Amino acid sequence: MYCWHCGKPIPEEAGFCAACGMIVVGPAEGTGGAASAEQEVHSLLTQANLLRMRKDWQGAILRCTEALKISPASASAHSLLGDICRDEGRPRDAIEWYKLALTLDPARRQDREKLDALIDQVYGAGKPGSQVEASVEIAGVRETTLKSGLWVGGMALAGSFLVTLSAFLLYYLSLPRQVFPPLPPRRIRQSAPSVQKTEKVAETAPPTESAAGIQGESPPPATAPIPGADEKAPENLAEREGRLSELLSEEAQQAGAGVVVLGAEIDPRKRAAEISFSLPQEETFWQTKQRILELALRFGKAAAEQEPSLGTVVARAYVEAQPPPDTGPEISFIGDASAERLRAANPEELTAKQTEGIFYNKWWHHLLAEVEPPVSAGE
Repeated sequence: MYCWHCGKPIPEEAGFCAACGMIVVGPAEGTGGAASAEQEVHSLLTQANLLRMRKDWQGAILRCTEALKISPASASAHSLLGDICRDEGRPRDAIEWYKLALTLDPARRQDREKLDALIDQVYGAGKPGSQVEASVEIAGVRETTLKSGLWVGGMALAGSFLVTLSAFLLYYLSLPRQVFPPLPPRRIRQSAPSVQKTEKVAETAPPTESAAGIQGESPPPATAPIPGADEKAPENLAEREGRLSELLSEEAQQAGAGVVVLGAEIDPRKRAAEISFSLPQEETFWQTKQRILELALRFGKAAAEQEPSLGTVVARAYVEAQPPPDTGPEISFIGDASAERLRAANPEELTAKQTEGIFYNKWWHHLLAEVEPPVSAGE
């Protein structure tokens, strides 16, 4: 016969193993079925221990389970399950099995020593400065509880996590929700009441390019101011913008219902003007795109002729969707154009594609960017 715990051979009549001191279950004479059951339990535990030493954890646990089915009160089976869990690296499970073994047989000195060692390993009992409260004995088994220091440490860790999560949420909420958010309409600058509206002096420059030659996408070279423009007395910038806004408002009234000039600003440092206007949405995307280009050319040409010193005109178009959204008109087009090309352009002779070629650095709303004219449009 072999010891189920250490595997050493032991005599048949021995009550414990001489090598490890573990109590063994041996066959007894004259007991009939009970002796057969004890012998089967002993055989199963011996197999389980050998599998444990081979690190076949599942096989060892299975043999112990079969032994407990035959003898549920076997302290040896509970102790061996504690050894398996300990060797497998599950000290907390091993503690529970040793507790059960000592409950069934409180005199098992080795199981008590194993249990104390695991409790010291897991909970740090008996170490200087450990954060463990006094142990209590329940059914002969020492139970340990952690001091409030561990609770404080856990709360500090949770607080650090909440602070990190809050910082991430604040950063996420600060990110922009749209690449091109709708911009509020600009107010038209009004001229001072004392300024008298003067008659527009027609100043035209000879066309330098034909209608077919103004479709280039690259920005044109900077042009020198038109001769005679600097000979006038310098005007206040607000007065110039006011005159330009009044002119563009008149153009908007002639352009049709729903067209509104939102603003006109002049940057004398860059010799540039920026015009913003809105229009209602047409029946199709192509008609809307065609209407935007028509109005951009019309207002840009009027601004270039009104301000001879301009070198560049920037057009911004806002489209009022149908039905109108709560956010107001949405920006749909931005484009730059040379003032010289705008003065030379003849809107009646240009197609929509040729008109679009006048503008460079263009940006279109994603619903209009790839829109092409229908086949019946003849372009």
